[in-house]
Parts: sequence; structure tokens; C-alpha cells
Amino acid sequence: MKQRELTEKESKRIGELLSIAVNNKAHIDAADLQRASVLFYSVNALGYTLSKLDLMKIIEISDQNYPESTKTMLGEAANTCYDLAQGLTNPENEKFKFKE
Repeated sequence: MKQRELTEKESKRIGELLSIAVNNKAHIDAADLQRASVLFYSVNALGYTLSKLDLMKIIEISDQNYPESTKTMLGEAANTCYDLAQGLTNPENEKFKFKE
């Protein structure tokens, strides 16, 4: 699948949706992370690239204040969703794949 570039408008919209998804920015919980992961996966499934680096840029331009611990958790979730959307082709994921 050809990767698409997020526009500035799309990036801002993702920032808005992330703000809604993460209710407690200071102490992210499992439900916040689940909602954010749905957002991340849906962006990647549409052919965009949304990894940790992309997400950090989106957070930086947003008007939301996320602590470093929350940024780290969201970044790792974004990377995981990217890997899932790409079919887990990253060799680092091989050891975690369930095989019969």
C-alpha cells in the first residue's frame, strides 16, 4: 500500500481526536490508551503513516499539554498500531507472533 502524507489540517484533526480520546492526560489509563489506539490504527489503515515520530509532531503543534510519560505511552502505542496496519512485517515482532 502506498503511504499517504498527512496534511496540516488532518494532523490538527488527529490532535483534536487524540485530546478527546485521552481523558486524563496526566495519568493515562487503559481506556484512554485503547481509544487512542483505535485512532492510531484507523489512520494507518487509511494508508497514512502515524508512528511515534509523526505523533510527537502532532502533539507538538496541538494546544494540549501531555506529560512525557503520557507521550511515551502514546508513542509506543502509535508504533504498535503502525506495525499492525503494516502486517507485522517488522523483524523485531517475529518473536511475538503466535504460530501453530
